Amino acid sequence: MSLDNPYLTDDGEPTLLQSYCTIADVLGFTMLTERAYETGGQLDMLLTLYRAIESCRHWLDPAVRRWKHHPATWQYKLYSDNVIAGHPCDLLGSEFRETQWYGAVAQAAAFQIAMATSGFFMRGGMAIGDLHISDSLVFGRALVDAHAMDVPGGPPRICLHSSCLKEVAAQVRWSDLEDSPHYTELIVEDGSVFLDYLFLLLEPAGQLDTELLEGHREAVGSGLVKYANDDRVLPKYRWAAAYHNYVCDYWAPWSSRLRRLRLAEDVPSHDFRRLTEADVTRWRSP
Repeated sequence: MSLDNPYLTDDGEPTLLQSYCTIADVLGFTMLTERAYETGGQLDMLLTLYRAIESCRHWLDPAVRRWKHHPATWQYKLYSDNVIAGHPCDLLGSEFRETQWYGAVAQAAAFQIAMATSGFFMRGGMAIGDLHISDSLVFGRALVDAHAMDVPGGPPRICLHSSCLKEVAAQVRWSDLEDSPHYTELIVEDGSVFLDYLFLLLEPAGQLDTELLEGHREAVGSGLVKYANDDRVLPKYRWAAAYHNYVCDYWAPWSSRLRRLRLAEDVPSHDFRRLTEADVTRWRSP
């Protein structure tokens, strides 16, 4: 295996590895670009987007985060507003499969937070299957399945493919469902399961990052005002507002500060909830 890319052999030949594959792109990117040119703000948008993506590189680039002389344990590809990341499931051994899963989820969450607080909300999908990522090519079943979860016109969320749901079910133990990391990193809504990217900021065992959470609130609030008269875009920001408030309410028992970090705007509630044993049972079924 190549030191810099797990999807290349020592001889530089491409290979397929079963991987956690995440894809995401900026919500309404074409519209944002067109409006920037209409108002003469194209350079401002370029600089904002560039700085947002650069701020994510320490999460994305394995060359930055891996230990010296240790091989990279994931790979990614950036193109315009699109990002694709692959984490080989069993690269470190089957006993570290959950570690690779958490790395994939935490990376996606960190990227979503950094982009959202810069005003760019992400939508995409996550799947498990064969994958290859290199400078020349991205290929594999996991890529196809992850793309299938990116529903045009949908809200800014990264939804899990059925292959991921089976993985979650395999990792969850009945005795500690609510203590499982999956319980805090995933949200269920109307039959879809998506990454709760704000979980990185709010875990009780960790440090509450109020600065980033306030930045998220401001970005959502700005979108609600900016697109108040746009019936096509506004529902996506109202969804983001409902998600923000749900997360604040959920974690409020651990931190009273979260009440004041809610969005004051009147937003409709959504049927958000955490995992149940019934979910896990259903996902375990053949």
